[in-house]
Amino acid sequence: MKYTIILSSNADIDMYRLEFHIRNTLNAPYTASDYIERLRMTVQKLVFLADSIGFNPYIQYMFGKNARHIVYKKMSIVYVVRGNIVYIKRVIPSSMIH
Repeated sequence: MKYTIILSSNADIDMYRLEFHIRNTLNAPYTASDYIERLRMTVQKLVFLADSIGFNPYIQYMFGKNARHIVYKKMSIVYVVRGNIVYIKRVIPSSMIH
């Protein structure tokens, strides 16, 4: 099955803040652009892989019983699948997941 990806406003803000932090606080503009591009590529993998990723009890506790996550480096992309839609709920540090 092929899914359509929808990014929530919270996930969009999460990615903006991450890019801003890398670009300005860490003073690494090239790294920021590259990191966000690869993060977005990971999100796009969900077009084909969304339902094959298992559940994590902590993610479900925090974001609802159907929530799942995929990891890119130190960030977790939290999403839910509804029909043929993948809703990206948040992009959070993986260290927040227990």
